[in-house]
Amino acid sequence: MSGAKAYLKKEFREIGKTYKIYVIPIIFLVLGLMSPIIAKIAPDLVKSLAGSGSGVVIQLPPPTAVDAYLQLFKNLNQIGILVVLITSIGLVVEEKTRGTAVLLLTKPVPRWSFMISKYLASALLVIGSTLLSYLACLYYCNILFDETLFNPSFQGLVLLLVYYLLVLAITLFASTISSTSVVSGGIAIGGVLLLSLLPSLSTWLARYTPGALSGMENRLVAGSIAFGDTVPALVVTAVFAVLLVAAAVVVFQRQEL
Repeated sequence: MSGAKAYLKKEFREIGKTYKIYVIPIIFLVLGLMSPIIAKIAPDLVKSLAGSGSGVVIQLPPPTAVDAYLQLFKNLNQIGILVVLITSIGLVVEEKTRGTAVLLLTKPVPRWSFMISKYLASALLVIGSTLLSYLACLYYCNILFDETLFNPSFQGLVLLLVYYLLVLAITLFASTISSTSVVSGGIAIGGVLLLSLLPSLSTWLARYTPGALSGMENRLVAGSIAFGDTVPALVVTAVFAVLLVAAAVVVFQRQEL
């Protein structure tokens, strides 16, 4: 256990020395700040783009906090996931190609602690950045709109965070089985794209697969479903994440570095 703590401290130190400690929180913060602002000005922007002299009358409902959270989850499910993928595809493979993994593992500590520390450090950074984004959106919703919709929006945030943990598990596994960062990135991106396509294939997959969570976030905020409706997909996503991390650990245990 002491070895695991030492590896975890090492990962945090490395994150603090790299671009990740700045880039990821800043990007997520910008997404959180911009989402309610974009939702607020969108109707006026559409009217102005239509042109006052065209003779076309555009009637749009006034923006609400729902629009802000829909914009937030859209951004976090697109730009946010892309950021998570790009910054984590080299979690293990870069250590192997540089030879630092061999040096680290000469110490009398189990290999699983090396893997788990990498996953936990990345997960804590992503979770912290996502919470920062959500709090920024919540703050501006309180200023710009009459309601904050805390309960449904926070429930949507839970779904998003669990899905992010699965994305990190996919990148950890891809990075473990790959020989280069390019291969790791291809496998990870392909896996995430596959998950996003599965819900469109059948109603069963739309209820039980991880890719369904992004649509459920929006429906939670809109009030069309209850949190209990998301539990099957949420449980499956969490189980997949645990299994992929465990599979990555098993593969790494058997690898010759």
